[in-house]
Amino acid sequence: MILGLIGAGIALCGVLLVMMLAKPKRAAGDLWIAAWLAAHLVHFAAMAISQSANGSLAFTVAIAGQIAVLFYAPTQYLAIWSAISVDLQRAYIRAGMAFAFILVLLFTILLADIRLESGALVVDGASVYLLVVPPVAIVMTLIYPAHALLRLHDYRVAMKQRLSNLHVSGLYWMKIWLTSTIVVLIIQLVVFLVSATMRIPVPIHVAFLIAAHIAQIAYVGYHGFVRSQVFRMTPWQANDVATKESVSAAHQDYLSLKTVFKSDQLHLQSDLAAPGVADRMGWGPDRLTSALKLGGGTNFHDFVNRFRVETLKELALEPENSRVSLLNLALDAGFGSKSALYSVFRQFEGQTPARWRRENSASSL
Repeated sequence: MILGLIGAGIALCGVLLVMMLAKPKRAAGDLWIAAWLAAHLVHFAAMAISQSANGSLAFTVAIAGQIAVLFYAPTQYLAIWSAISVDLQRAYIRAGMAFAFILVLLFTILLADIRLESGALVVDGASVYLLVVPPVAIVMTLIYPAHALLRLHDYRVAMKQRLSNLHVSGLYWMKIWLTSTIVVLIIQLVVFLVSATMRIPVPIHVAFLIAAHIAQIAYVGYHGFVRSQVFRMTPWQANDVATKESVSAAHQDYLSLKTVFKSDQLHLQSDLAAPGVADRMGWGPDRLTSALKLGGGTNFHDFVNRFRVETLKELALEPENSRVSLLNLALDAGFGSKSALYSVFRQFEGQTPARWRRENSASSL
């Protein structure tokens, strides 16, 4: 039974991982989602190998599988943070802390007398300390999806006025993903406590936990494929026939997009990405592309950079900024580097920003 469950887990993770990596355009956080799936795949594969191998090889593979488990929380945490475009540096630090802390706990367990059974590491006659380690690790791991869920909730509330349908956005899928993770961790905690007090056979314990993980992966996979575009993304086709109604709707979307950019100054974010803007508008990626292409005759890159160029020009002509370097003003306008500034400015104005500043500063005197 356990090998059958493991095989199902490997197949499910493999399919979703291939779908994620095969997407023509990846959204923010997609690679971390792929890493989360890959960690599950490695864990399932390690369990399968450790059951058929013998001696030190089986033990080594089992430990490798347990280390893969440690990547579950950090990769999910970073996927959420990448998607909602908040402080990634702090997210990396927190994720690293989670990994390091639980890794230390794992190695304290490895100091005890351990045996392999049903692909799992089993400690016989454990001390009180070793009995406390697994639930502590689970509770510590729970903090990360819980914290990410709270941050996601705040982000969703802030975006509520612009998200016309949360159920088709990546934000709704992230909520499902985080909630299901919390449920699985609680199940793990309950199963461990019951096993520690009632001596549940190891195969039943392992089978139950594997089934919980597979159920979660299947659940989030279903919602990511059917209810949203997390595991699929149909690129906009340039040769699609555009009706008068579709062009009119796209133009209205384009005007709405311009209004949001003007009011919220989204272009000032140097790491602004199309998936985040689509989520903010409550649209799918194809609708955003259609709004820009059909409604405005442009693309996302040029649309955002046009706003940045206009902002830079306004800043450069303000008297109080006369001694401020163009690079500093460009960073304030949302440009990420000097090379990006000069390339984009030449594209839209046909000259360098320095020359434009000299000519227009002189004409304004």
